[in-house]
Amino acid sequence: FFQQDTKSSILLLDSQDRMIVAAAKSLPDIYNQAIQGSKIGLNSGSCGTAAYTKKPVIVTDIETDPLWVDYKDLALSHNLRACWSIPIMTQENKVIGTIATYFNKPNKPRAVDLEFMQRLAPLISLAVKYSNHQEEVLRLAYIDADTGIPNRHYFVNELKDLLNENKTGFVAIIEPSEFAHIVDVYGRVTGDELIRQMCKRIERVCKRADDIIARFSSPALIIASLIPITEIERYASLILSSVNDPFLIGDEEMYVTMKIGVTPFKGNKIDCDELIRYADTAISEAKKRAGSALSFFTLDQN
Repeated sequence: FFQQDTKSSILLLDSQDRMIVAAAKSLPDIYNQAIQGSKIGLNSGSCGTAAYTKKPVIVTDIETDPLWVDYKDLALSHNLRACWSIPIMTQENKVIGTIATYFNKPNKPRAVDLEFMQRLAPLISLAVKYSNHQEEVLRLAYIDADTGIPNRHYFVNELKDLLNENKTGFVAIIEPSEFAHIVDVYGRVTGDELIRQMCKRIERVCKRADDIIARFSSPALIIASLIPITEIERYASLILSSVNDPFLIGDEEMYVTMKIGVTPFKGNKIDCDELIRYADTAISEAKKRAGSALSFFTLDQN
């Protein structure tokens, strides 16, 4: 539609009104990196100003326009000489980003050029809205709403992929023995906070790239990891020791004990539902012992 050698970008705004490069493959990477995270405002180039004022900003000559005083040298070094920017608005009149067109020489738009960009902006707004909606749907489907920890659905999907790598590893269910008592005395929110803090401690132990951790049920977390069979007990013991120090929840310092049920696996010979059932059987055995306890599933328990 535009003349040859035209370059374009789509910038979106984050929660702090900083510009995030969403699409700008035609622009140099160095230029995009310099723009990334820039705050919108007056005299912030074409895009920053358009987002701030909620109005189109047409800069026909970057070298002489005062809006580009802070970015002029950067733009000119990449032969960007003109920039037209249109704000991307929601139906509620909220700015969510900008669409911009760059030229390698000073350039003034025709009426048809501006009309095209103004028609394009609402389409991009709808696409962003749809994308955000899809992300929210996925977040609700795979994240525990009370703790922000991935949930059981997420874990099962990830475990299936892990098993297909055909390596050794383990699945473990982890539960603080005192969870029910804490919820009875202090309330559900305190119980959720305990699980959240426990998850963070375990994540400091489980640093492998393929480690998966999720909330299995209200009182329990579940973990999967690819690891040599000979290292599983040591790894699980490190997880067990993560509750040695007290948890600070509100003004309360709480000591808890941990039960862990572990089942090893090798590849996808056993499906994920069975592995979870085996780990659940193993933790039932651990719960029969006082204090923190670690139990491994054995075939005679099946």
